[in-house]
Amino acid sequence: MLCTVPALGGGGGGDGATAQGAKFGGRLLEIPEASAHNNFWIFNSVNGMLRNAYFSCNSILGLIFTLPSIVNLIKPLFGIEAPRILPFFYWLPFDPYQEVIFEVVVIVQNSHCKYFIYSS
Repeated sequence: MLCTVPALGGGGGGDGATAQGAKFGGRLLEIPEASAHNNFWIFNSVNGMLRNAYFSCNSILGLIFTLPSIVNLIKPLFGIEAPRILPFFYWLPFDPYQEVIFEVVVIVQNSHCKYFIYSS
């Protein structure tokens, strides 16, 4: 089955337009219907791949930023000396490296990072 496409340009009502489409040089412009459907499918496919790539890149970046702080938070549980690392350098009105406050700040920063990754 063919789908007719009107010709561009012209002007006025006397440019040769018919009920089936427009005449272009004495011929109707006809595009197979499957081709129009394939173009839409290709656009959706590429759009889906870009969306997946964007999400994957954000997830990898989030992991790169937050993993060192999580690993250094777990190391002291096994008796290994590890420096305290915050994943993001927010300005805080208190010292974030205090004993219990550090763990809370790391958890809040990690949850903010994961929230923004999964919300985009």
